[in-house]
This record gives sequence, C-alpha cells and structure tokens, in this order.
Amino acid sequence: MSKYRMRTAAIHAGESADPLTGASTPNLVLANSFVVSEPQGFSINSFEDERPFIYTRWDNPTVKVLEEKLAVLENAED
Repeated sequence: MSKYRMRTAAIHAGESADPLTGASTPNLVLANSFVVSEPQGFSINSFEDERPFIYTRWDNPTVKVLEEKLAVLENAED
C-alpha cells in the first residue's frame, strides 16, 4: 500500500532526490550503455534480479522510475 494518495502517488512515487546533484525530479538518462566497476558478461541470463545498469534495453534509471511509479499506482510489483 502506498504512503501517498492516488494523485500524489502519480506525481511523487518512485522518485527521490538525486544524491549527486540534489535535483528533486528524476534525471532523463539518454545513455545506451553504462560504465561498471567489475567486468560483466554480455548475456542477460547471467545476471541476478539486482544488477548494475549495463545496457539500456535491459534496464535504465529513467525506465526504473517509471516502473516504480506505475507499480505504486497499480498496487503491484515493479
């Protein structure tokens, strides 16, 4: 159950302040690939559910915010 009412959840759910800049709205991530600290294979099958952002078609910070927001609005998992 969301801590927000429906209209407030539609605006704020899934969002948090950017830890680097303090921006209150989510950043629009346009990158198609990301730098990782450890070498990674390029097969989605080799990753667990919690994985770093590597390739936009698999996962992207902007898409993640949208998934979390829709999950709250639908009372479902993201």
